[in-house]
Formats: sequence, C-alpha cells, structure tokens
Amino acid sequence: MDLINLKTISKTISATKLKQSLKVAIRDVDEESKNNFVAYADDKGVSYDVAIEIDENDDVLENNCDCEIKGLCIHRVAFLVYLSNRKDKPKVVRAKKQTPTEILVNNLDVNVLKVWINDLLKKNKDLEFLFTTEFSINTEEYTKQKVKSLIDSSIKSVIKTRKKIESSELKKITDLLEITLKPVVEFCLNDLTNKDKLDIAFSIFNELLDFDRRMYNSSIKIIRFIEKLSKTIVESVSNNNDDVKFQKITDLHFELILNEDISRINSLNFNHFQLLYEKNSENEFRKKYFANKIQNFIVNSHSKKIKFDVQITFFALEVLFENGLFESSIDCFQAVRYENAYNLSLIDKLISINKIKEAEEMASAQIASNYYVDYNFPYWQRLKPIYITQKQDLKLANILVNTVPIDLNFDDYLIVKKAMPEKDFKQYRSNLLGKTKRGFHSVSGATNFYFKLLAEENNYKKMLETISEHTDYDLVFEYKSQLYNEEKIQFLKSICQIQSNDYFRRKQFNEEYRDKLVDWVFENYDMTILASFIKTYSNRLDSVFLSLLIFKIT
Repeated sequence: MDLINLKTISKTISATKLKQSLKVAIRDVDEESKNNFVAYADDKGVSYDVAIEIDENDDVLENNCDCEIKGLCIHRVAFLVYLSNRKDKPKVVRAKKQTPTEILVNNLDVNVLKVWINDLLKKNKDLEFLFTTEFSINTEEYTKQKVKSLIDSSIKSVIKTRKKIESSELKKITDLLEITLKPVVEFCLNDLTNKDKLDIAFSIFNELLDFDRRMYNSSIKIIRFIEKLSKTIVESVSNNNDDVKFQKITDLHFELILNEDISRINSLNFNHFQLLYEKNSENEFRKKYFANKIQNFIVNSHSKKIKFDVQITFFALEVLFENGLFESSIDCFQAVRYENAYNLSLIDKLISINKIKEAEEMASAQIASNYYVDYNFPYWQRLKPIYITQKQDLKLANILVNTVPIDLNFDDYLIVKKAMPEKDFKQYRSNLLGKTKRGFHSVSGATNFYFKLLAEENNYKKMLETISEHTDYDLVFEYKSQLYNEEKIQFLKSICQIQSNDYFRRKQFNEEYRDKLVDWVFENYDMTILASFIKTYSNRLDSVFLSLLIFKIT
C-alpha cells in the first residue's frame, strides 16, 4: 500500500471508497497516546474498533480495524477522513462500545419508539406493570395494604388468577418482585426503629409466604427471596453501630414477632428472629440485651402457661445457656415428648450445672415413652456416666445390655457378662455373635468386636474359620501369635483369603499391616513349610498376600 497522508487522502484513496465511507459514522474518538487515535465506526448497525497512528507530518504509520476485511476498509477510510478534518475539534472521552441494539435504539425516531413500546406493553402485562412501577412518580408513603396490592399486582401480571405456576413464570415473578419491592425495602430500611415500617417489612414475608403456600409448585424460589430480604434487614441492623437503635429495633421484633400471639408465628419470621441474634452476637452488649429479652419472654410465658412450638423453646434454651441465664430460668424448661434433639440438649445442660437427679429422671422418662428403641440410645449414653459415677452397677448393666448391640463396646460387654445371670447371658451372647457376624460387611466395628469376644474366650479355632475378605490385616496381626500356635497351615490359608485380586478392587485394606504380616510370616515360619505351602496353593489361591510372600522369598 502506498504511503497515506491525511492531507492528500483524496488523491491516494479511490473516489468510490471515499463515497462509501460517508455512510460510516465515526464516534467516541480518543487519542490514547500522542498521534495514536482509536474510535468506533458504526456501519449498518454494527460497531467496529478502528485505530490509526500518524507521525508529525500526518503520514499514516499504522491502521487497523476489527472488521477482518483485508486491505483498506471503508471504516478505516471514514476514520482517516474524520482525522483529516479534525482541526479545532474538541477531544471526546471514548465511551463504551455500543451493541447493535443500542445503535438501533439511538437512531430510531422517538415517536416511532413510543408507538412500539405502547404496543409491546399492551401485549405483556408483566412488562406493563414493571414499566408503570418504574416510571410512575410516587411520593406517598407505603402502607401494608399498598404493599399487599403491589405484590398481588406483580403476581397477577404474570399468571393472572391461576394457581398452577410454571418454574419459568415463578422466576419472572421473583425478578419482578425484586424490582417492584426495592423502593418498599428502602422505605423500611430508612428507619427500622419505626414500628410501622418494620411491620411493613414483615408483611412482605407473610404475603409472599401465603402466596407460596397457595401455588402448585415445588420450587423454593419464593422462600429464598424471603430469606434474602430477611438477611438484608438484619445486615442493616448489625452494620449500624448505634446500640440504642439496636435496642429499639430488638424491642420491636419482640413486640411484632415474639409476643403473646406466638402460636401464629411462621417459621420464616422465627428464622429471621434467630438471624438477628446470631448476626449481633459478637457485640457483647447486644448479645446480653437480646438474651435478657428472651429470658423475660420465657418467664412471662411460663407464668401465663402460654404454649408455643418447641423450636422457640429450643432457641431460648440455647440463648439463655450461652449467656449464663439458664440456671435462673430452669423451671421454664421441661422435656417434650418425641423432641429428642431438644430433650438431649436440655439434659446435657442439666448435667453441666450438676442437676444430675433431674437429668436422670428426664432421660429415664423419655426412654420409657419412646416408641422406637433406636431413639433411646443417646439417652442411655447420658445415663451411663451418671451410673458409673454413682456406682449404680445394676442400673448401669441394665442400660449396657441395650447399648452393646448398638455401639459394640467390648468393655461394656464384659460388665454385662459379669452382671447378667449365666442362663440369660448365654442367649444374649449367642444373639450378639449372630448380629455382629451378619454385620461384618456393613457395620463398623462388628469384625473387631467379634474377634475380641472369641479372643476373650480363647476360641482361636473359631477365629481362624472366621477370617475372610471382611477381616483386615491389622486385626489378624493383633492375634497372629495365638492363631499361629492354633494351626500354622490353616493360619496361612486364612490370611490368603483376606485380599483376593477381585475383592481388592472393591475395598481398601491396611497395606502397612499387610506388609508387617508378610515380614512376620517370613521370620516365623520354617522355609520348608513356606515352600511347600507356596507350591501347593500358588495356582489355587488368587491372593495378593500370597503374591507378596512369593516375591519376598524369591
């Protein structure tokens, strides 16, 4: 290409290209460095990046365009023409590159655009509602009724009066609510010490939760929307350093949520209440203030015999205990049938303040009332150290009879063996052996317990017969000497059964003890016996252990 100079472009560039370049709009010109210019060239609804570098004499040194046309394209020509006429033009800061849609909108006639928008809004009620909400001038304050109307209108603009709703429609609704409720939330956050404003915020929770209950959809989008709003409110409170305002806001929370009408509280309002405590618990003053309010509520409710959901009692229990107020309010807390998580927490707290008798009575009462025996185990766990400390051997043995088949604690098994009549124990032992053997492949600790029981009875013959792919090397290593003395060859065969090549793909074995066992066998067995064993079984047993033993010998 011949050298182009801005002063003589009409002589260098063809008249056809110059004419075509007049249809290209050059905008947002910027001089990134001295004599190095960039701009956007708009051509038929598409924007292109164009760059031109010139020297002191206006000779063009470099020219580039992202239109991918080789040679001098009309976009570069348009930019060259623009630069040749740039004298006395003010410098413009380069704006963001426009999309084809933005270019199209910017070039449309305003009246044409208005007609198109009117037609679009008539056909799309959700957009019409959003448009009206966004651009209407509303200086009035919000009320609960207005907020309800706003929420209802947002929902109806998408689904009208239908109860069944598609997931895509629900997303439209939440997106719409995000926008339409934004000024309401800002209105409330402006002063949360104002009871009416905080009540309006809670009314959003309730209206949306009511809608969520009515609609036929399994989505949790509405619940997540409420949770997000709850978090926004709580963060606004916790980020404010004014403790006096916190007191006022907390008082209002109790007045509006945790009051004598507590039976009507919904889970999301209560979750919000809990979040308020959690997010402010690092501030000792706020934490104590909240805890004292909880204590007053619990004591007052107890005196008036007000009933409410156990989750509230559970929360109050944890807050009071955490703040050292549990013992002074202990009479307000009783066990609740079948509410095991709460009951166990209460029992633990009674034990921690040395209310042993009360804890024992509570645990025993729950054991007696539980329909499923499996739920009794954690209560037995609480009673066990109590009976050990108090040396109540008979009571201890009576609960261990039940816990041993569950946790397979061998020391507890020995206590049961000592306390139980021989006839009863014989049947108990037989049932326990059967259960643990059936659990070799699925119950943690079953194999270990079974082997300990056989070792305690010196029944190593049975132990040899029991070794299988469910037995691990570390357990065999523990009893290696006894098993070796029982039957040397059978012991070798039993070890080889632990890890076949097929089974190895499905289970991880303790390789450290496997290698230790290989070394022990090599050191303790006569080489003649080992050689004979290998010769006999090398083609019969697909065993990792045997392969390692052969490798070590050879």
